[in-house]
Amino acid sequence: MGLTDIIRVEAIQSSTDQRHPAVQVTITTAKGAAGFGSVFETYSTSRHRPKFLYDHTDHYQGFGVTTAVAIINQLIAPALIGAAADNQSEVDGRIKEVMAKAKLEPYVNISAPVSVAALKAGAASLDIPLYRHIGGRGAFAIPVGGQICASGGKRYYAESRSRGRPVYNMVSYGFSNFAEAHYALWETTIAYEKLLAEKYSIRIHRGFSMAIPPGKLENDFKLWDILAEAVETAGYSGKIGIHVDVGADEYYQKETGLYKGLFSPEDKDKDAMLKIYEKMASDYPFVIIQDPLQQDDMDGHAALVGSTGVQITGRDLFGTNVSRIKQCINAGCVNSVLFSLCSFNTVSDAIEVVRHAKNHGIDIMPQNLAGEGLDVAEYAVGFKAGTIYQGGIDAVSNHLIAIEQAVGPRARFYGMHGIQGQRFRLQ
Repeated sequence: MGLTDIIRVEAIQSSTDQRHPAVQVTITTAKGAAGFGSVFETYSTSRHRPKFLYDHTDHYQGFGVTTAVAIINQLIAPALIGAAADNQSEVDGRIKEVMAKAKLEPYVNISAPVSVAALKAGAASLDIPLYRHIGGRGAFAIPVGGQICASGGKRYYAESRSRGRPVYNMVSYGFSNFAEAHYALWETTIAYEKLLAEKYSIRIHRGFSMAIPPGKLENDFKLWDILAEAVETAGYSGKIGIHVDVGADEYYQKETGLYKGLFSPEDKDKDAMLKIYEKMASDYPFVIIQDPLQQDDMDGHAALVGSTGVQITGRDLFGTNVSRIKQCINAGCVNSVLFSLCSFNTVSDAIEVVRHAKNHGIDIMPQNLAGEGLDVAEYAVGFKAGTIYQGGIDAVSNHLIAIEQAVGPRARFYGMHGIQGQRFRLQ
């Protein structure tokens, strides 16, 4: 038996800071190394989001996952004994084979936690960092990170489906290394918080709530002015930009074809929305626009890739449906794929998406969304992602700084070149 061979697979139900509990899996190898995978569902309006298996009992309001846990322990665990944890395709193939024989639907909270646990157990058995296990010796570049500055989605329309979006983040890219970008981002967010308090008497508290309450602003253009002024006040014009996670589908009224209460009280049609995004890119330091239109508008997304010249990314458009992601990439709908590793059925599926994106000249943007935790930093470096969702001055950023130091002289900060869009390719 090889040192990386799997000798134990154990699943449990565990709590999270979200509404839904997680399926947590531990895989142990013959060497005694262990890998942990934890997967849970977060709020999403995408029709292309993955499927989760729940108990539908009184426990956890129907969202218990003991059925998924039992399937892993009784069916998948025996099939993985003896498989090499560092052979991801073999592990994932066995997982899918078991699920197919049992005629199970592709529930992500059955397959993904096992697959992720195997990935991490493989790295631990080989005594190498997770990012090196994923990306080999070529994994030495650190992504551009950001920091949340504002959220709150019901400012102009109380009946909005939005749960906190749009979310605005500062993005720090014009620096020689991640540590410098980290500190500059800290300075800029301090300047922003002071301006917000001085001009509108809005006091937000990082780490607790960044929500801008209704009735404080006439429209979000006022907020953009403050964000832009903060960048200038801190002395980082051209080095720090803005990322907006719009969640436009949550404001879209299918019956009328209008976006209601997004950015301002006025209803807006598609043409009005396109003009707003073009204004964002031309008059303000926006560098990343996420989920800008309703999720069926592939043509609109493609138009924005060309007209704005900035990074157009998203998840509502395709969720983690591999076929849909490929379709959107091929149609030029995005130049960056928002990437939650734990939301794919297996790590192999995620790798397939990364390869397809890179082969088509676009990037991925890893996000801590469904159980990735601090490992999102490892995934970003391992998959050579130019940007990461947030991760600028938080626990993930500390992990990225540690990776930058561990890599040593070879470490390279992606900086401006990590951001997608024609505007940045020309500089």
